[in-house]
Amino acid sequence: MHEIMGIDDGSWIEELIGKDHGILSEAVELHREEVKKLENELKKIQRTNPKEYNNLDFELRRIRCGRADRFKRSLIDFWTRNNVLPKYGFPVDTVELQIASKKMGTSNEDLSLARDLQMAIAEYAPGSGVIADGKLYTSRYIRMASEARKAASRGYFATCLCCNQVNYTNDLLARSREKECISCGEKIPRKRWNASLEPRLGFITDKADAPDAPLWRPERDYRTDDYYVGDQHDIIKKMRFSFAGAEVELQSTANDSLVVIGSDKHTICPICGWTSDAKAPLKAEHYTSWGAKCTYEEQGDECYLSHVFKTDVVQITFFTIESCQYEKMLSVMYALLEGLSRDLDIERTDLKGCLHRKNCDGQLLYSVILYDAVAGGAGHVRRLVTDDGKIFSQVLQSAYEVVTKCDCQPSCYHYLRNYYNQRIHDLLDRDKAKEFLVQWQGSCVVAEKPVETELVCKDDGAIV
Repeated sequence: MHEIMGIDDGSWIEELIGKDHGILSEAVELHREEVKKLENELKKIQRTNPKEYNNLDFELRRIRCGRADRFKRSLIDFWTRNNVLPKYGFPVDTVELQIASKKMGTSNEDLSLARDLQMAIAEYAPGSGVIADGKLYTSRYIRMASEARKAASRGYFATCLCCNQVNYTNDLLARSREKECISCGEKIPRKRWNASLEPRLGFITDKADAPDAPLWRPERDYRTDDYYVGDQHDIIKKMRFSFAGAEVELQSTANDSLVVIGSDKHTICPICGWTSDAKAPLKAEHYTSWGAKCTYEEQGDECYLSHVFKTDVVQITFFTIESCQYEKMLSVMYALLEGLSRDLDIERTDLKGCLHRKNCDGQLLYSVILYDAVAGGAGHVRRLVTDDGKIFSQVLQSAYEVVTKCDCQPSCYHYLRNYYNQRIHDLLDRDKAKEFLVQWQGSCVVAEKPVETELVCKDDGAIV
């Protein structure tokens, strides 16, 4: 454990205060940049606009927290607000939606709005409304870092036209050359790659006064999708089992990569971070989060919001013709999640899953990716892979019971459906999951060699 955390070789110090990726160094640098920007703005308007000067001077003193300022902020509070220290213990990728000050006396320093970045890119996406302290706050700005750190937060993703698999890379050369699809191997041209931004420093609300909270929940059209990246991981265990001749492969990995990508494109001002609502253009005339007019007059950067995180993963590949069918495997995946949660007594919200197309001897099969919802992993899904396959057999039986102990059509909230997958409720069918899982009941044996098959799938999942 000491070796993984970098205690033995002292590499943890570089991650904390290193010049390139040190999280504390980045927090201090960003703080100094904000103070410097405000000081420059104060010099510009000192004589021309005294009223705005007073507001900016108030904002500068609030942020600076120097000895001459009447504001005070603890050092620990600074660390937690900048994610140097985890705020809730387990989350390590929390970001904050800061409340922008419009004028003197309106800042609410006691109000802290923080979310794990996996949820924040949807809930705190610019244009989203957040209710807190009886007010409705609207997210508007993305906190911008230096140019070098902006580059580190950039990513690119594209959907392969051949197999419909989403590919993701943080390689900055992705837009200047073709890259092969991770599933089918087809080359994806550079024009199909979309830019994404990871808002590691958080968000800022609109500078306008927040109205009173309405009696209804704010509508939020933004959603996110999870995709398996799998470019770097540590294989813990890889086993292959046979159920009456049908084979399945389980691979358990640690420190594996997944990416959360927002569904809508935003336009961002690279100077102040003012960000449009989804699919909206950048305002030609806009103001910074502290109220000064922004000097940027171009069209802005168009990109999606994304977040790459590491966690424990189990990849399950059923070697059967039915694994080519997307909707059936989607229902199977949620049945397995329910079965894993119930059989191993794991909180359901601690488990998540997605489908990933995998090339198996020329065949494109949907692998079921189960992973710990907690960034960094909690060891939950690792328990599924054992040498004898007994736990996996028990989970398969529990998943089968999930879809047989109900007569709903096609699915219901008692089993496959939940709040987080509501947009695909129409695709979940317990009968399809039942039809698939019944073939994998009973005891299993360790398979000595891969099964040979001549099944071939079309790009749309049909069998030929």
